[in-house]
Amino acid sequence: MSYEQLAIALCGYEHVVLPGLLQTEDYARATFRSNIPHLDEETVERRVAARLERQQILHKAEPVIASFVFSEAAVLSNLGGREVMRAQLSHLRSCAELDGVSIQILPLSREHHAGLNGPFVVLETPDHQHLAYTEAQRSSELISDPDEVSIQQ
Repeated sequence: MSYEQLAIALCGYEHVVLPGLLQTEDYARATFRSNIPHLDEETVERRVAARLERQQILHKAEPVIASFVFSEAAVLSNLGGREVMRAQLSHLRSCAELDGVSIQILPLSREHHAGLNGPFVVLETPDHQHLAYTEAQRSSELISDPDEVSIQQ
């Protein structure tokens, strides 16, 4: 996450949930409450606060250039209930209007795409190093080898 705060550009793909940088507080809370094994409320609230803090990179005087692609399934889900999703979709529309933010929804009908192996983020540091980040429920990996990063792009 420290690289994310320094990034000048990032792009990513999510297939089940909406990207953390675009989540409302209630959607983030619903995401963490859906974790298995379950998290205690203190951990949920700590993670929600951290996720909301991360979003500041989209609102800086010189915000990160951010491109988000996510599956249509993430938009169609009912995570957190109807009201949470309604507010989340409204928030996505607001985020799409931020300087430097691009949002694309990948249709479920798409037969193949770069995200079939799962979610990923590729970011560019101020010294133009490209890093890839993959995350699963119990593990995550930061990839700095340029040959491996290029596979993620």
